Amino acid sequence: MSRIVVSVAVMLVLLSAGCLFGDDDSEFALDSVMQEDGMYVVTVRDVGDVDGALVDFEYELRNGESELHATGEIAIQDLNGIVVGIESAGTWNAKHSGENDTEPGRRAYDVEHEADTCTADEESDGLFPVVFYDRDRDDRISRGDEFVVRGRGYSRTYEADGTWSLSLVYTPGETVLGTPSGRETVGSVQLEPDSPMRTDGNAPLATFYQESSSDNTTHIKVVKVTDKKELEAFTFFLKDVSGSTWAFGEIANQNLSGEVQGIESEESWDVKYPEGDADLAERAYDVEHENNTCDQDDTTDGVFPVVFYDNDRDDKLTAGDQFTIRGAGYSDDYEAEAGWTFEVQYDLTGDVIGTKQLS
Repeated sequence: MSRIVVSVAVMLVLLSAGCLFGDDDSEFALDSVMQEDGMYVVTVRDVGDVDGALVDFEYELRNGESELHATGEIAIQDLNGIVVGIESAGTWNAKHSGENDTEPGRRAYDVEHEADTCTADEESDGLFPVVFYDRDRDDRISRGDEFVVRGRGYSRTYEADGTWSLSLVYTPGETVLGTPSGRETVGSVQLEPDSPMRTDGNAPLATFYQESSSDNTTHIKVVKVTDKKELEAFTFFLKDVSGSTWAFGEIANQNLSGEVQGIESEESWDVKYPEGDADLAERAYDVEHENNTCDQDDTTDGVFPVVFYDNDRDDKLTAGDQFTIRGAGYSDDYEAEAGWTFEVQYDLTGDVIGTKQLS
């Protein structure tokens, strides 16, 4: 797809106003989470000292090479007969009751439903890579508001992946030509901050999604792997907030020089190998039940902070598989908590092919 530029008006001149704010408190705090449907939810956690109306902001979506892919106004508005903006119908309609059948109302509908019913828009053709949700309906960017970036996993129409970034640009005041009198990037976030940016070309890339449970476990679900490889080719790492490795090891259950290793669960292992190696079966039982019955294990003492579920039983790391991390509060043996990092390494190249920070 060629670059999408949702312009406000023809920019004749870009004037730099220098630094609009004087310290780090000016920065928006944004975080991003990938959903299983291939969309990224960017949540505003803090707005610092920035206090501007929604009409004072634009967004920029850039690819992994920092090239501009899409940009434009956030607030839905009519600028000289052209309706622009990326507000969702869900929140826009709540603020503008009874205006659904206006051109701005149709624009909000188009943004939400990827349609092209607004005759006064800027020829979007129903393509909206970014959607804004004004959760508190205050016509400002506030804590708790959200941007949704539609990624390549959502539809082939879109191209964003975890290496892309979303930025917010503050543009207070305009000249008579419509050119902002000052522009300041006040917040930016990589869509998947803990996704690998590059490998050497031979290693696959993995995308993960996390869910937390009330029993103090975190489920790291495999959303996508670019190339299927045998489980024996991967190692996991669990690191604390300082980056120190707290646990690591083989993912596949296997016997290495007389020592049984691996973190495959009994649930998936027994289905694959109902009459397989007894030691490996005992290892799978221990992993699942936190026991130490296997005489040839690697002296885990029944402590397994990470469990792997090969849900499609194919002995490969593929979409739909899952890692479960037992965290602090699950039992006294575990310490993982928010801020810790889970990584998967491809052993043949040493590349970290996927990572997820626990939240």
